Amino acid sequence: MLIKTEELQGVALDWAVGSALALENFRIWRDRRRDSKLKSYPTQDAHIALARGALPKPYDPSTNWALGGPLIESHGISLTPTVVGWSATFGAVGCNNNVAPLVSAMRVLVYSKVGPEIEVPDELGV
Repeated sequence: MLIKTEELQGVALDWAVGSALALENFRIWRDRRRDSKLKSYPTQDAHIALARGALPKPYDPSTNWALGGPLIESHGISLTPTVVGWSATFGAVGCNNNVAPLVSAMRVLVYSKVGPEIEVPDELGV
């Protein structure tokens, strides 16, 4: 399903970040052992964790500063608070919307890599 990068959110945004950065292929599944929400996991990490009997850690840079923060720093994304939310800038690309700073930063990162739209898996139901 084709979606505008400025409308990405949740697991679809997390998946898009991984895809835009050409990380390992992702598996998307409903995690019934945690909270039954759809999650995005790097395939290799998920297989290693499950083989050990552990739960894999989701790839969630749009809500997890431990993952999103280093991406903001390494890509030189600027975040600025505005009256209605956050503005994120990466080079000549800007994202100005009423969302959390990590969401704004990850949207501008995806936009800078793939453009104004991205094809996301249908099961993400965005």
